[in-house]
Amino acid sequence: MRTLLLGDRAANMIIRPFKQSSTGSDESVKGPSGPTGRRDAERAYRPAMRRLLITLCLVFAPLLGAAPMPSVQPPNGAAAQPVQPTPAELQQHLDEALAAPALDEASRQEIDRLFRVAIGHATESARFRLQAQEAPTLLASIREELSQPLPPATPLETAGLSLADMEQRLADANAQLAASREQLTELQGETDRRQARRTEIPTRIAELRRTLDDLNDRRASLPATPTDDATTARVMTLEAERAAIRSEIDKLEAELSSYDARRDLLPARRDRAARRVTERERAAGQWLSEVNSKRQSEAEAAARAARQTAARQHPALRAFAQQTQFLAEKRAGSEGLPQRINELEKEIAEAGRNLSDLRAQYQSLRPKLDVSGLNKATGVILRGVYERLEDPTVLRKRESALRQELEEAEYEVVEQREARQEAADTTAVADEMLDDAREDPDTEVTPEMETAARELAAARRDLLDQLVTDAEDYADRVERLARINGELLAATEAFVSFIEERILWVRSISGSRLPTPSEIEESIDRVSSIPAWRTTLNEIRSDVNRRWPLTAFVIIGLAAIIVASQAARRRFTQVSERVARYKTDTFTLTIAALALVVIIAAPVPAVLWWIGWLISRPINQDQLGISIGLAFQYVGGAIFPLLIVKRALRRHGLAEVHFRWPTNAIDHLRRHLRWFIPTIGSAIGVVVAAESFREEAISSALGRAGFLGVSISSSVFFALIFRRSSPSWSEYVKRNASNPIMRMHPVWFALLTAGPIALAVIAMLGYHYSALALRMRYDETLLLVLGLILANSLLLRWLYITRRRVAVEQARRKREQAQADVKAAASTAGPTEGVQQPVDEMKVDLPAISTQTKQLFRSGVVAALAVGLFIIWADVLPALRFLERVQLWPEMRFVEPEEDVAPAVLTGAMAAAPRVTNNGVAAPVDQSQTPAAGSASNATATGSGTALTPLGILPAAEESPLHEDESGEGVRVLTLADLGLAIIALLIAIVAFRNLPGLVEILVLQRLPLDAASRFALTTVLRYAIAFTGLLASATVLGLSWSNLQWLAAALTFGLAFGLQEIFANFISGLIILAERPIRIGDTVTVGEVSGTVTKIRMRATTITDWDRKELVIPNKSFITGEIINWTLTDPTLRLILNVGISYGSDIAKAERTLVEIAVQQPLVLQEPKPYVHFRSFGDSTLDFELRLFIAHIDNLLTVRHEIHKAIVQRFREEGIEIAFPQRDLHLRSADPIMAALRRNDGRDVHDGTEIESR
Repeated sequence: MRTLLLGDRAANMIIRPFKQSSTGSDESVKGPSGPTGRRDAERAYRPAMRRLLITLCLVFAPLLGAAPMPSVQPPNGAAAQPVQPTPAELQQHLDEALAAPALDEASRQEIDRLFRVAIGHATESARFRLQAQEAPTLLASIREELSQPLPPATPLETAGLSLADMEQRLADANAQLAASREQLTELQGETDRRQARRTEIPTRIAELRRTLDDLNDRRASLPATPTDDATTARVMTLEAERAAIRSEIDKLEAELSSYDARRDLLPARRDRAARRVTERERAAGQWLSEVNSKRQSEAEAAARAARQTAARQHPALRAFAQQTQFLAEKRAGSEGLPQRINELEKEIAEAGRNLSDLRAQYQSLRPKLDVSGLNKATGVILRGVYERLEDPTVLRKRESALRQELEEAEYEVVEQREARQEAADTTAVADEMLDDAREDPDTEVTPEMETAARELAAARRDLLDQLVTDAEDYADRVERLARINGELLAATEAFVSFIEERILWVRSISGSRLPTPSEIEESIDRVSSIPAWRTTLNEIRSDVNRRWPLTAFVIIGLAAIIVASQAARRRFTQVSERVARYKTDTFTLTIAALALVVIIAAPVPAVLWWIGWLISRPINQDQLGISIGLAFQYVGGAIFPLLIVKRALRRHGLAEVHFRWPTNAIDHLRRHLRWFIPTIGSAIGVVVAAESFREEAISSALGRAGFLGVSISSSVFFALIFRRSSPSWSEYVKRNASNPIMRMHPVWFALLTAGPIALAVIAMLGYHYSALALRMRYDETLLLVLGLILANSLLLRWLYITRRRVAVEQARRKREQAQADVKAAASTAGPTEGVQQPVDEMKVDLPAISTQTKQLFRSGVVAALAVGLFIIWADVLPALRFLERVQLWPEMRFVEPEEDVAPAVLTGAMAAAPRVTNNGVAAPVDQSQTPAAGSASNATATGSGTALTPLGILPAAEESPLHEDESGEGVRVLTLADLGLAIIALLIAIVAFRNLPGLVEILVLQRLPLDAASRFALTTVLRYAIAFTGLLASATVLGLSWSNLQWLAAALTFGLAFGLQEIFANFISGLIILAERPIRIGDTVTVGEVSGTVTKIRMRATTITDWDRKELVIPNKSFITGEIINWTLTDPTLRLILNVGISYGSDIAKAERTLVEIAVQQPLVLQEPKPYVHFRSFGDSTLDFELRLFIAHIDNLLTVRHEIHKAIVQRFREEGIEIAFPQRDLHLRSADPIMAALRRNDGRDVHDGTEIESR
C-alpha cells in the first residue's frame, strides 16, 4: 500500500526528466515536429517510464521513514519500525538504480558509494542479530565445556619422531599458545570496550537522527516534481544518503541489543580462553621438555659413539678420532650448543609470557582509566603497576648483551660452516690421514686402516653437520630472544611513559589537612617500638656473625676512606701553596684540588651508608630495619654534594684560591651550611623511613611532617643565601647588574623559595606522592645547576690560566724583540708618520678570544641547562609533551591524546597478523571473537571506510605517523616539537659559529706551529663547516633529506648562475683565497690604486687598512680575477732606489764611496744583498747617481728612506760634496722702466697691472 501511494509522486518527480532526456538524446532520429510530435513521443515512452517508476519506488519506499504517511500502530502499542532491506536486496536495488539513464557520472558514483555504506551497515546488523540469536546456544556449549575438569597431562606420543619433527610440533604448540594469549588479552578488554560503546552509541544515534532531520529539510526544500536531470540526481542522492543513515542507525541498535543478549556469554568466553591458555602452556611446556631432552640425548649419544670409536682405533688414526671425540663431548657438555639452545628456549618462553602479561595489564588498565578517570583507586592501581614494572635499564643491558651474543653466534655459524666445507670430501680427508701414517716407518697401512680412516672422516663430517645445525639453531634462538626482548623493552618504556603522565595527578592520601599531633605521635610510637627494634638488632647481630668476613672487609674500606681523607687535607694545603705562585700554577692542580675535596667530604656519607647497609642487609630483616637502613643510605647520598660544597668553601680552599670567589660570600655560605646540612638530612631521613614502611597512616602523618620540614628548611636557606642584600650575593650583584641572571632574579628567587612551600601545600592537600616525585625532580634540578656552576667555574679557571700563559709568552717574545732592536730604536728616532708597526705573526687577540670563549661557555651552560631540565621534567609535566601533539604538516591540527596513547607495541598491533606455524598452516583461532574497538562496529571505522557527518558521508581518516600522499607513499608528520628541536639545533649552530673558532684558536691552534694567517684560514673554514652542519641538522630534524632538497639545490644553483652570480663569485673567491692563500692577514698589498695591510678576510669581501688608517672593503672577486701586488707573500724583502744628484765639479769616487758607507751603516738595511751605487746619467746640471739597497720588510720603507736622506745631506756637507740643483739664467734687455715703476709705488710690487702689497 505504501509503495502504491508513492507512485504518483515518484512519477511526477522522474517522468519528465527521463521523457526529455529520452526524446532529446537521439538527435539522429527525425520525427514530426511541434506539439503533435512530442505527444507521440510521450505515448511511445510512457510504458517504459511506468516500469522504471515501479522499480525506483521499490528501491526507496522501504527507506523513506520520514515521509509524512499515515502509519498503523501494532496491537501492543509500540511504534512500528520500518523493515530494513537485506544486503542482497540493497545490492539489487543499487544495480537497478545505477542502470537509470538520467544520472550523470558524478551522481552515479555518489549513489554507488552511499549504497555501499548502507550494504556494509546492513551486513553488520545481520551479524549482530545472528550473534544475539546464537548466544544462548553458544553459552550453553561453553558452560558444558567449562563444567568438565581440566584433563590431566598425558605423555606425548614421541615414538618414531626425529628431533626436527619434535621441533616442528613445538613451534606449532607455541603458535597456538600465542594465538590463545592474544585472544585472552582481547577478551579481557572487551568488557570495558563494550561499556565505552554503550556510552558512545546513544550519542552517535542522536547525531545521526539530527543528520537525518537535516536531510529531510533539504529534501523538503527541493521541488516535489523535479523538472530537470540535476534536480532528479540530487533527490536520488538525498534518498540514498537517508538510506545509509537509516541503515547505520539500525546497525547501532542491533549492536546494543546484541550486547544485552550476550552479557553472560562474554565471561564464559573469557574463562574458556584462560583455560585454553593453560592447556596450551602445558602442551608447549611438554614439547619443550621433550625437545630439550631429545637434543641433549642425541648429543650425548654422539659423544659416546665418538669415544668408543676413538678407543678402538689404530694409534696412527687415534689423534683424528680423539679430535672428533673432543668435539662431540664439547657439544654434549654443559657449555655445548644443545644445552645453550635449551636455556634460550626457556628464556624465550619466559620473555614471551612477560610481554603478553604486560600487554594484558595495559589492555585491562586503559579502559578503567577511560571509564573511571583519575581518582584515588586508579592512582593506587597505577602505582602498583608502576612498581611492578621491570626496570627498563635492565632490559637495555640485556639488549646490549644479546646483540653481542648474536654477533658471536653468527661468527660461530661461519666457523662451523667453514669446518664442514673442509670435511666435505671424506676421501681426501681419509687419504690425508693415511699419508700421515705412511710417514711413520713402523706403521703399515692395511685395508682395514683405509676402511677405518674413511669411517672416521664420514663420522667427522656427520658431526660437523650436527654442529652447523646447532649453530644455526642457536643463532636463530638468540635472534628471536633479542627481538622479543626489544619488544618487551619498547612496551615497558611505553607503559612507563603512559603511567608517568598520569600518576602524578592522582590523590594518594585521603583528606586534605595537616597531620595532627596525635597521628604523628602514633606513627612515632609505631616506628620506635621496642620489640620491633629488638627484632631488628637481633637480625643485625645474626647477620654480622654469619657474614663477618664481608662486614670486616667493608669496615676496612671505611677506615681507608677516613685515612685517605686525612691525607687529602695535607695534600690540599700543598696544592693551594703551588696555586698561589703563578709559575707553578696549572689547571691540573685545580682538578686535583677538586678530587681532594671530594675525598675530604667522603667519610661522613660513607659512615651513614655503612650504617644503613648494616641495618638493611639481613635477609630476614623486618620492615622497620629495612626502612631505617634505607633512610641512612639515602641521607648519606643526599648530603654528600652539600658536604663537597662546604669543603670547597673552606679558608684557602677551592672557591677562594682557584675560583677567586669573594671572601665574604664564602664565609656567609659556609656559615649557613652548618645548620642547613644536619637539618635537611634529618628531615630527609624521616621522609624516606616513613615512605619505606608502605603504610598510608605512617606516610600520611610522619612522612608529610618530614616533608614539611624539608620544604621549610630549603625555603629559608635559599631566602637567606640568594636575597639581593645577602653577603654571598651582593658582590655578584654589583659586578653583574646588567647580567640576564640578575634581571631574572625575581623569577628564579621565587622558584627557589616558594617552590618548596608550594610542594608542601600539595602534599598537605593529599597529593603526597606527586609532591615527592616533584621534589625529586626539584632536587635533581638543583644538583644540575650546582654541577653547571662547578663546570663553568672550572672552564673560567682554565681560560684564566690559558690567557695568562699566552700573555706571558707574548711578553717574552716582545722583550726578546726589544732587546734585538735596541740599537735600531736608538738610530731610527725621527718622524714616523705613516709607518705601519710590524705585524707579529704569532700574535693572538686575547681580549677578542677571551670574550668569544666566555660567550661560548655561557651558551654551553645555558644549552646544558635546557637539555637537563627537559630530561628531568619531561616525564613529569605533560605540557612538555603537548608539543608533540601539535601537528604542523601535512596539515595543521591538534592530535587528541586518545589518538596516540596506545602504541602498537603495547596493544600488540605489531604482532596482530595471523600467526603461521612452520608448516605454513595458520594457528587455530577462536571463531567466536567479538570485534575489537575500532572495528566495523564503530561508526567511524566501518568496513566501507567512511564516516557519517551532518554534512554527508565523508571518507574516514586513519591516524598514522605517516600520512599517505596521492601516490600512496608515506608523508612524514611535522609537529611543533620537531620545529622546536630544529630551532634549538639552529641556535646551537649560531652560537658555535660565533664562538667555537675562538675556543679552537686558544685550545688547539696556539699549540701548533702556525702563523696568524694560517690560524685564521682554519678558523674560517671551521665556521663554514659549523654553519653547514647546523643547517643540515635542522633540516634532518624537520625530516628533510637530500631527496627532498634536490629540487631546492637545483633551483638555488640556477638562481646563483644568474641573479646571484656576483655574490656567489665573491663567496667562491673567498674560499679560494683561504685555500690558495694569495693574501693573508697582515700582508701588505696593492690592488689597483689602493695599498695597505690586509686585516680581515670574510665570506664576501676583504678589508684593507691603508696608510691613512682608513678601512677599504674590496670584494673577494677582485683578488682572484684582477691584478694584485702582494709585497709580503713569499719574500718580504724589498729593494729601495734613492736618486742623488751632485754638481759637475764634485769628486765622483768620493760621492760613490760615501753613499755606500751611509747605506751600510743603516741598521735596517740588509747587508746581503749588499748596497751598491750606479752612475746613471749626466743631467742638465747634475751628475745623477742611484743608491740601491734592500730592506727586510715594506714596513721599514719610509723609515729607511727618511734616515738615508738625512744621512746623505749630513755626510755630503761634511765631505764637501755639493748637492746640485737646477739653475736658470735670466737676461733683461732694459731694467730702467721697471725700477721707475718700483719707485713710484713706494716699494710696492707691480705684477700684470695688479698691486700686491709686500709682506
